[in-house]
Order: sequence, then C-alpha cells, then structure tokens
Amino acid sequence: MISLAITDVKGCMARMLGGSAFDHFTLSEATIMTRVSYVIDGHLRREEDVASEKEAFTRYGEVRPLCFDMIKGKRAPEYFKFVFHLPREEMKELVEGSESAVSVEDVVSLNFTLRFQENNLTLLTGNSLRIFTQDQTLHSVWDSYVEHFLEETGIRYERQ
Repeated sequence: MISLAITDVKGCMARMLGGSAFDHFTLSEATIMTRVSYVIDGHLRREEDVASEKEAFTRYGEVRPLCFDMIKGKRAPEYFKFVFHLPREEMKELVEGSESAVSVEDVVSLNFTLRFQENNLTLLTGNSLRIFTQDQTLHSVWDSYVEHFLEETGIRYERQ
C-alpha cells in the first residue's frame, strides 16, 4: 500500500471527470460533497452478473457523466472520495504475471482510493485478499501498476 499526493489536481480532475482515462476501472463507491452531498453505490444489482464471476461493480465510464455533473462549476467540491477497482479480467492477468505466491482465487480486489479534501488530492492503493500472507509481491506489483497508470496518463504525483 502506498500513499501518493497528486501534485496536479486540475490535470487529474480533467482526466478523471472530463476524459476517459479512468473509464476502464470499476467503481465501488463515490462520495461527493458540494452544496449537497451525493453518494454513489457502484455495486451491481443484477444477480446474474455477481453470481457468474462477472464484475460486482459498475464501470466508472458509465457513471462518469453523472459525477461530472455533480462536481462541475466554478468552485471546487468541498470533499470527494472515489474507490476504484481493477476489473476482474485485468486483475487475473496481473496476479498471474506477478510471480506472487497468492493465487487469483485468493484475491478479492485490487483497488485505489482517490480523495480530495482541504484542496489536497491523495491516492491510496489497497487490496483485499481472502487469505493472510506475508508475501508482499502482489502489493508491490499493484503499487507499480498504479504509478505506471498515473505516469501514462500524465498525472503528476509525489510519494508520501
């Protein structure tokens, strides 16, 4: 798990809300506080999707226009938090290629939280495993993946 300070807040917001850079991730939750508070529960409600090993969460690209409408305006939001997950198929590829002792079946999610508070934007990586392990290989691979994603999309950051 790493914590990153996003140094180009406007650039990141433009790519997240106005562009498609984050669209392939799934979104489990979003909280946006402007003049009013909004909470988005990204869990899919269709039983056949969840039961059949498909995604449990909606694609961010499907709700991005809604999020943009909630945040747009002259003033920055008071606060927001988005919890993104690596889609299941990409997660499988990453785990299988990681040379970690952790199997795909042991991984619930690889995720990151993007939080804006007091004019600071931070990103925190995380994961959820079904097992306990001291093997940190997958954690390191996921952290590197997220940093590479930020670099590829032109989002500047500093490690905290």
